[in-house]
Amino acid sequence: MNEQLRQKVRFLTTRLGAMVREQSGPGVFSAVEVLRKVAKQIRQNPNSKLLKGKERAVNRLSVDEAAAVAHAFRLVAGC
Repeated sequence: MNEQLRQKVRFLTTRLGAMVREQSGPGVFSAVEVLRKVAKQIRQNPNSKLLKGKERAVNRLSVDEAAAVAHAFRLVAGC
């Protein structure tokens, strides 16, 4: 990825993160970040340990938290 595109992507992801934090709170933002980082690791190096870690992170969420996290991911994917 060229540097100009990288800067634009960084700006947009930072703004999206701020929007999630503002609209859903720091707990949801933190959960989104954990899942985003694990998903990135899985894409780079798929293995069962990482998949289990992602599953544990999702299972720790309450139903309300899971709904808020799903909504946040939908906001990001809709852009």
